[in-house]
Amino acid sequence: MFRGNLFRGLRFLIATKLDERWELIRDNIHTASYLLNPSYRGLLIRNSDQRDGMSLIKKLAGDQWSNVEECYLKYREKKIPFDMNTVPKECPKKMWRYLKSTNELPGLSKFCEIALKILGFPRSSASVERSFSVNPLIHTDKRNRLKREKVSKLTYIHINSKVIECESVNKENYGNR
Repeated sequence: MFRGNLFRGLRFLIATKLDERWELIRDNIHTASYLLNPSYRGLLIRNSDQRDGMSLIKKLAGDQWSNVEECYLKYREKKIPFDMNTVPKECPKKMWRYLKSTNELPGLSKFCEIALKILGFPRSSASVERSFSVNPLIHTDKRNRLKREKVSKLTYIHINSKVIECESVNKENYGNR
C-alpha cells in the first residue's frame, strides 16, 4: 500500500514537471516545428498547442491559407504525397525539399516553403554560442593581426562548412532543386 502511494506520487510529480517544462518551451514556433516534423506526426498534441502552431503557419501562408491548410490536413493523415513511401526519410528538411519539387497539389510549394522556414529557425542560442567558441580557434596569438572583417568571414566559413557540404550532397542526390 505504501509503495503504491509512493509510485502514484512520483508519477504525479513527473507529470507536473513535464507540464512545467512544456510551458517553458511552448511557443508558436516550437509547436509549429513539432507539427511539421514528420517524426512526431500522428503523436498526440493538445488542441490548444495545435491551434497555436497552426496560427503561425496561417500567418506565414497569407492569402494561400486555404490551399496550405488542405496540404496540412493531407500531411497529418499521411495521404499522398505525404505517405512517406515516396519521400526521403533521413531528415525533415530533405523531405520538405523533395516535396516542394514535386508540386503535386495546389499550395504544396508554399506549404513546403513554410515548413522549411519554420524548421530552419534556430531553437536556442546554442548556434550563437558555438560561433563565439570558434573565434579563439581562428584569432590565436600567432594570428592576432587579423582584422575583424576577416575573422568574421573565417568564422562564417568554419561554422557553415558542414551546411555547405550537406547542400552539395543534396544537389548530387536530388539534382538542383
